[in-house]
Amino acid sequence: NGVSGILPWRKLALAAILAGGLAACETVGGLNPTGIAEVDDAGGAQAAQTNIGSLSEVIRANPNDPQAYNTRGVALAKAGKAADANARMSDWLSKHPRDIAARIYYASGLLVAKDYEGAAEHLHAVLRFEPSNVLALNDLAWASQQLKRADALSYAERAYKLAPASPAVLDTLGWILYENGDIKRALPLLQKASLLAPASSGIRLHYGAARAKSGDKRATR
Repeated sequence: NGVSGILPWRKLALAAILAGGLAACETVGGLNPTGIAEVDDAGGAQAAQTNIGSLSEVIRANPNDPQAYNTRGVALAKAGKAADANARMSDWLSKHPRDIAARIYYASGLLVAKDYEGAAEHLHAVLRFEPSNVLALNDLAWASQQLKRADALSYAERAYKLAPASPAVLDTLGWILYENGDIKRALPLLQKASLLAPASSGIRLHYGAARAKSGDKRATR
């Protein structure tokens, strides 16, 4: 199913994890889930290109504004300018290596742009500083699964232990188990995720696929 399953509920994932204090760090608590969702949902490369110019003006006026740097980095990635985005964000992070919010924000944009290698690099950096950062663990699990890495499940399990009631975390773990062929364990996790987030079409899609795979004929109707 690829990344399409994760994007519809990124706003839900970020809001639930951050509002619940599950990221276990003050810097991530300052992350703006609405801003991330706007980058995820906002209208493609053309809209991203328009944003880049205005954000650059903000940065020139306020060179130490991390939100503007972060948002421009995501907009550049979405506009297909990954090299430029990486250069600008690398410059910021070289000066602010412990800016966890910036790394997670930017990694989220890289996931949307399907740059899983780039996202994984930043998420690993987050975990070196904060091994129990739920959002980083959950997103790294997803990125690693897209890269077909064996450690994807272990990251998803770690996120689940820290946030067992997060629909985003339940969905990530459940879907990885589904793709790994463990339908018996995947099904109740995806069912719980669907009950907790009934408006999420991505989670419903995953749950329906697991039900169908389990032999539940009602799932195919």
